[in-house]
Amino acid sequence: MTSIDKIGIPRRRLLLKRMVQGLFGLGALAAMVPFVRVLVPSRSQVLEVSIEKLAVDETIYVEWLGRRVLVRRNAVVPIATDARFPLKDSESLQSIQPDNVVKAHRAIREDVFVAYAHCTHLGCEVRPDSEGFFCPCHQSRFDRAGRVLKDAIAPANLSVPHYRFVSHKTLQLYRPS
Repeated sequence: MTSIDKIGIPRRRLLLKRMVQGLFGLGALAAMVPFVRVLVPSRSQVLEVSIEKLAVDETIYVEWLGRRVLVRRNAVVPIATDARFPLKDSESLQSIQPDNVVKAHRAIREDVFVAYAHCTHLGCEVRPDSEGFFCPCHQSRFDRAGRVLKDAIAPANLSVPHYRFVSHKTLQLYRPS
């Protein structure tokens, strides 16, 4: 053997070692991408919803952060506690809702109601009806402000997400920081 062959083997081994280390480093970076993406705020944590074409007593559903959110335009009438329909939490003291909503009608504006479309009993999707909302799974009823009626199985009012009005015709769902 010549001295050139003896020198070539360590270089080849070093080259293969560096290639394996590089591929391992790339794999480690690829594995870290999902964890780093959680730390960076994304545009998907904010959703703008146009309510311009929403008629009175009409409800639209939007998908946001993996949950369905309902947006309903109510007629501008004061929502009062009706003696025929007693409520479990009429003052919304035990409800999940942001601080900027008015507790009486559980909305920022009286004519637009926004809530998660899931019943607080087992998470079934609620449907709008003439008196408010209705859970088809266990017949829980909610009024137009998402407050649960006293005789319903659902333990609490519908949850209200964080939202604000960007303009008179657009609302924005957002995740608080």
